[in-house]
Amino acid sequence: MLVLGAFTLATAAPRGPAAEHESGAPTLASAVIQPVVSSVNPSSGFTTGGTTVTITGAGFTGATAVTFNGIGATSFTVVSPTEITAVTPVGAAGPALVQVAIGTCISSVIGATFTYIPQIVIPTIPTVSSMSPTSGPTAGGTTVTLTGTNLAGTISVTFGGVAGSVSNSTATSITVVTPAHAAGNVPVVVTTVMGATTVTAGYTYVAEPAVTSVSPTSGPAAGGNTVTITGTGLTGATAVAFGADAATSFTVDSDTQITAVAPAHAAGTVDVEVNTPDGTATAANAYTYAAPPSVTSVSPTSGPAAGGTSVTITGSGLTGTTAVVFDGSPATSFTVNSGTSITAVTPAHAAGTVDLQVTGPGGTDVVIAAYVYVAAATATSMFPTTGPDLGGTFVTITGTGFTGATAVTFGGVNASSFVANSDTQITAMTPPGSGTVPVTVTTPNGSPSVPGGYEYLVSQAATFAAHAADKDATLEPAKPPASGKADNASGKASGTASGKADAKQANKQDAKQADKAAGKAKVKAKAKAKAKADAAAAPRMKKVFFQLPPPACPAPPSAPSPVTATAGTSSIIVSWTAATPNDSPITGYTATATPGPATCTTLVTDPNPLGCVLGATAGQQYTVSVVANSAAGASEPATSNAVTPAAPVVPAAPPDTPLTLTTDKGVISRAAPGQDIVVIGTGFAAYSTATITLYSTPVTLGTVVTDGNGDFSKPVTVPHSLAAGVHTLVAQGVAPSGNPRAMKLTVTVAASTSTGGLPVTGAPTGPLALGGLAMVLAGLGLLRPWQRRTTPGLR
Repeated sequence: MLVLGAFTLATAAPRGPAAEHESGAPTLASAVIQPVVSSVNPSSGFTTGGTTVTITGAGFTGATAVTFNGIGATSFTVVSPTEITAVTPVGAAGPALVQVAIGTCISSVIGATFTYIPQIVIPTIPTVSSMSPTSGPTAGGTTVTLTGTNLAGTISVTFGGVAGSVSNSTATSITVVTPAHAAGNVPVVVTTVMGATTVTAGYTYVAEPAVTSVSPTSGPAAGGNTVTITGTGLTGATAVAFGADAATSFTVDSDTQITAVAPAHAAGTVDVEVNTPDGTATAANAYTYAAPPSVTSVSPTSGPAAGGTSVTITGSGLTGTTAVVFDGSPATSFTVNSGTSITAVTPAHAAGTVDLQVTGPGGTDVVIAAYVYVAAATATSMFPTTGPDLGGTFVTITGTGFTGATAVTFGGVNASSFVANSDTQITAMTPPGSGTVPVTVTTPNGSPSVPGGYEYLVSQAATFAAHAADKDATLEPAKPPASGKADNASGKASGTASGKADAKQANKQDAKQADKAAGKAKVKAKAKAKAKADAAAAPRMKKVFFQLPPPACPAPPSAPSPVTATAGTSSIIVSWTAATPNDSPITGYTATATPGPATCTTLVTDPNPLGCVLGATAGQQYTVSVVANSAAGASEPATSNAVTPAAPVVPAAPPDTPLTLTTDKGVISRAAPGQDIVVIGTGFAAYSTATITLYSTPVTLGTVVTDGNGDFSKPVTVPHSLAAGVHTLVAQGVAPSGNPRAMKLTVTVAASTSTGGLPVTGAPTGPLALGGLAMVLAGLGLLRPWQRRTTPGLR
């Protein structure tokens, strides 16, 4: 029996050896029937393939391939021995022979065919679904990618009517370079052979950023200043730089404003640069890094509590100063004369010593105990309060604030002379005057008047009458005449105190009166005529006035001249010659530096009463005035030569001293680059300059003038570039004795993110143990110099 398709033909083999297997069992012979393709439905499809067809025929069981002109079907399924479903592959236009294979057995070339028909493509209008980026600078040149469909064969892409440069085009993507265009949002139109399409959101041309102003225009070299940058096109800023250094931080407040924190930078003027996606804006020389101000001297160093004193402040980095403050009170006014000088008018303030604070673009410098407010002078009493109208009376005026008195007046008339014995007492000689008059003392700290004033008394002269007798001349007290002319009423003639008679002609009335007087006194028994004759012959009497001179005032000592001043380190060594005591023994001497306020006072009982040491500001020229003191008052001052003290010398290595600096946070052992530290030192000469230095490689962090107790408190900043390791802060100056004085503080600096810096001294890591309190106190005791008596504020 013959079955269509793959089948097996079985027959009976002849008997015999040839028909037997070695085992003797019979064997079946197998055969494959060739597949037959009779039809394909549908019989045609597009050359692009993908058409599903049904192939009918026979012998399809076990089919291993279906081909169209030798090209395998994309896929096929044997449904039954007589049917196969297949998907046409891509093929060339025209008929294609459809064959089915079972292994190597392939259906006949004479069979059904499938006709490939070219596909008709209907072009469509392009679409754009996205564009990136959607904005760019007005200068153009931005590469933009548009994504969509039907974009192949793009003819043009225009931005606001201006064609861009198309560099690539596919069915789904276009790459184009934008042309230049004015700022604003513009339509984007893509044109292909089938039409044009417009990008919905369009493209925004953004003006390049511009910086129009920077405020403030200066700040400290240490950085940290908040700066407002104003301009246009600042949205999306990616960087802000001051010179070559990036801002510490910044915030884009709006398209026209950025707030940035200035980084640290060396002193000088730099550009400010803002980077945005639309370009870079640069403001040339827009910001100045200012060095911190440093005050080296103040003159004068004292004035009245009422204020109004004009003070000259000298230093460096004073350009652009924004504030001058006396102990929290702003100066009434100030003028920046130059980068090294300011003139300020002091505000009113309670009496006492105050700090001076100068603030500028580079920061703030605080000078401890820089200025002394002196209470207004007072005049509380005077003795005596009366005296003759001829003047010449010595009066003692008691009060306060008499130091530096320039005048004493009685009713507006200058005293004949005056001496300020002390801050609380003045001795003055009255000028001639009359009546009760005000007494005023003029001082730098005001012009007080003595309560009640001074009363001038009419002089009461001693008057004597001289009588002529035979040999006796007598003097009798008499009242002074009203006019000084001959006393016609008495008929007497004036005479001298020696009793000599000076006869004068008298008129008849004079003779009558003289006769009457003489008769009563000398010749009572004689007759009236005789008395008249005697009176006419006798010399007349004369009245005489005597003004006793005032008692002599004890003379004060002579001036202790000459005075010799020698410049020291932040100090003045002064010596003088012993003064002549005159009427009162010398008790001691007072030396005063000009400009002040340093003074020192010695007693004659001191080991060396003819010399002392004054603290002074380095670089300031001084003279020293010395007076000798006694119970009779102070001598005239003797003035020294001018000297200029030198600043402390900074040695290459920190000095060996057991004295420990401290800070406003106590004794510290660690510090960080850029950290602000208030260094506190004690025991230096009053009003002297101390230098604060950081080791290993010496770097001067600042100078400071000590207060009246020889102490200071100075803010300093650890350099930002300081290397990690152990470093030493040292304050160097002069002790009250004139000997060098140094204090130190050792700190460990942790590693900083900044590079560079100073070389490290000592161990590279780990804190350095500081000396204990006992050692500090012991060191202070050992180095405490011998001190002579000084005015408050010098020790």
